[in-house]
Amino acid sequence: MKSQLILLFICMISLSSTCENKYQRYSKIKCDKEVSDFLGAKTVKFINSADSVKVYVLNPMSKDTLGERYLEYKTTRQSDTLSNVQLLALHSILKSKNSYSFDSLVKNCTLLPNYSVSFFAKNKNQQLDTLSILLDFNCDTWYFKYDNQIKFEDFDTVRDTLLVWLRSVFTKNNKVSNSYDMEKINSLIKNQFGEKTAKQIKNINTVSAFLLNPEKESEDTTRLFNGFFVVDKVPKLQDVEQKLIMDILQNKKIITDSRLAKNCTFLPDIGFRIYAKDKSYTDILVAFYCNDWLLINNEKRVITDCQSIRKELLELATKTFPEDEYLRSISPEK
Repeated sequence: MKSQLILLFICMISLSSTCENKYQRYSKIKCDKEVSDFLGAKTVKFINSADSVKVYVLNPMSKDTLGERYLEYKTTRQSDTLSNVQLLALHSILKSKNSYSFDSLVKNCTLLPNYSVSFFAKNKNQQLDTLSILLDFNCDTWYFKYDNQIKFEDFDTVRDTLLVWLRSVFTKNNKVSNSYDMEKINSLIKNQFGEKTAKQIKNINTVSAFLLNPEKESEDTTRLFNGFFVVDKVPKLQDVEQKLIMDILQNKKIITDSRLAKNCTFLPDIGFRIYAKDKSYTDILVAFYCNDWLLINNEKRVITDCQSIRKELLELATKTFPEDEYLRSISPEK
């Protein structure tokens, strides 16, 4: 269940068939073949190319004829147009085969939807077409209503994930609090990496991320991060991702005994640069093949085992670079 909740914040899904890439970054997320077969190519295309998406809170039992309604249901609230961050999380849920049961069991439930996630786009006649995904949390079933067709499936496995995502949609500003437990972080880093490093991380300003190819060389130093070739870069992590890295740094499972580093060539897959408010920084490089990570700055260089936090680091990596096939192929367990 914990891994399903984390699915809301990260896009670490092993997917096989490619969806269309027309407009937004989130449409690049790939669809599992089972999902494409179930929804149909036309529906997947519409999901990718929608002009806007909103969420409606429904009261399916209301007989009140006054007030606003969506489809035949009374609405009690509607969201703003979803942001790209919210859509990225939604697409990662919708396009994963793990979000569906795909079994032969049919629930004997009356459709009483609590929410509708609605995709809107203008057709060639400039008329508004709609795809509505009705969510019924009484039966844990979702109904895909589009082009005069309704398809339904169970979402038992991602029920909590959907609820967390819905709460985030209706949270003002959709920002994650930066109220990290800095005392815990400071104590851990100070004891293991030194006081100056602890002070630097405690005064965090921004975090940059670097997708690396350690086997590729370049004479262009602007394409290198600590000597390793940079495939892609995120100059500034979003609040959600930044909080993830701070949560990792205060993880009690961290083992920082450098003697535990293996006899393995250090070939990092991803790197992070944590900038302090005074512009100084600490770099973290992670090599998943060896299960080692390196913390380095002008005061300290420590390489050690990261097996105990491999899963958390991989979740952060795949959320930061959700389209990278290699990262998605890495197993959380080794």
